[in-house]
Amino acid sequence: MDKFVSAPIKVLNALSPSASTKSSDSVQSEPDAPLEYRNLLMDMCGGKSDHVLWIECLKRFDWYGEGKFDFNMDKFGVPVLKNGDYKLNLATECVDRYNKDQPEDHHKIYWEGNYWTPTEDDCVLVSIQTEEILMKKAGNVIKTLGVARGDTVLVVMPFIIQLPIVFMACVRIGAVFSLFDATNTAESIADAINLTQPKLIITTDGFWWGAEKIEVKARVDAALDIVKDKIKATPNVVVIRHGGYDSALPPVSPSKQILGRRPIYDLNVPIDPDRDYKWANLMLGASEHCDPEKMDTEDPMVINLRVRNGEWSSREYSTSQMALLAAVLRQTFGDEPSGAIWPLLDADNLIFVTSLLAIPLSSSSLLLFEGQLDFPNSERLWNVISKYKVEKLILNLTSCQLLMRKELHLANASARSLKVILTVFTSKQESDKAAEWIRVTFPGAKHVAIVY
Repeated sequence: MDKFVSAPIKVLNALSPSASTKSSDSVQSEPDAPLEYRNLLMDMCGGKSDHVLWIECLKRFDWYGEGKFDFNMDKFGVPVLKNGDYKLNLATECVDRYNKDQPEDHHKIYWEGNYWTPTEDDCVLVSIQTEEILMKKAGNVIKTLGVARGDTVLVVMPFIIQLPIVFMACVRIGAVFSLFDATNTAESIADAINLTQPKLIITTDGFWWGAEKIEVKARVDAALDIVKDKIKATPNVVVIRHGGYDSALPPVSPSKQILGRRPIYDLNVPIDPDRDYKWANLMLGASEHCDPEKMDTEDPMVINLRVRNGEWSSREYSTSQMALLAAVLRQTFGDEPSGAIWPLLDADNLIFVTSLLAIPLSSSSLLLFEGQLDFPNSERLWNVISKYKVEKLILNLTSCQLLMRKELHLANASARSLKVILTVFTSKQESDKAAEWIRVTFPGAKHVAIVY
């Protein structure tokens, strides 16, 4: 299969960035929400429908296909590739390329756990070489459990180190990835299962969220019981041991538990031997060889779950849509590789999943944080920024308001390190308020406001 690397010059010459205004029309009138998608792209481009930039972003990928390489434009001016003519696998773009032509130290995954004291913390570093091995093994694990190209994998877990690995594994084998916040109730998880109809659920035993113990596996089991009469088939469940203690070790009294620190000695982790599988056991015997699926442009890649009008709803995004979103977000970060980029977003925010692609594409490192930003105290956020030399932040409303309450200023060394701040809010009024605060507090930082 031949590889295409550029679009016809005539397409680029025919287009120029326009200063069109972001529409406020309801996205509910559009079944596949092309307007909302276009508005997301515009926000990342300073409010412009920058057709040339969007096409240039798509050109940067190693597309495979046959026939003439050109673009159509949808009714909102977003470039669209013809399905069947072009193939792509974003996992190879984000992971495999580092073994070919990128310095190996440009991309790492940092994970910062919930627990922290001045003398003790809980953290993990995964190199790009390790990530590639784990991604391929995880891809084989998922396929072994019956997941084929186009099947959905529902991931119910906190921001733990396995999350980006599972995501890249799904992308590699062509499975549709859907992420759901592990702090949600069993009833909400049941809604997620019903909406996505997954072939497989990947979850964790439990975790600390600040001072709160979350028993995720127990909630997933309760959700499956709630929804058992609404789904076509009961999915297999893979359980990652994260919060619980190792049963191979001598038992420890729960009275010795330290609040907020792993392991959780009294964690309730129900296991159904006919349905449930342990992640560690599956990964141990999995092969490290896993060929990537070459995906058509319109193949579904991500199902985004979010609350709309008070109820959970799902929206599907294709390979080409996620590729363009990731490439434009990467452009927003800037051309120079940076230290850690920290997406402080909720799991149901499409920009969070997009960042899992955009950060490695930008030759930067991903930082994931499991806990709450004010645990054990309100200085935790700045401790993490300082520890990992974070240069770029993606903030939701909650994390931004925490910063604003602290009335921070440039005397803080961590504040001076910030080069790019993205805010992703649902309210334009709150976004405008944050923009003014960021302008005054971080005059040296580039600010990009996204209202989604």
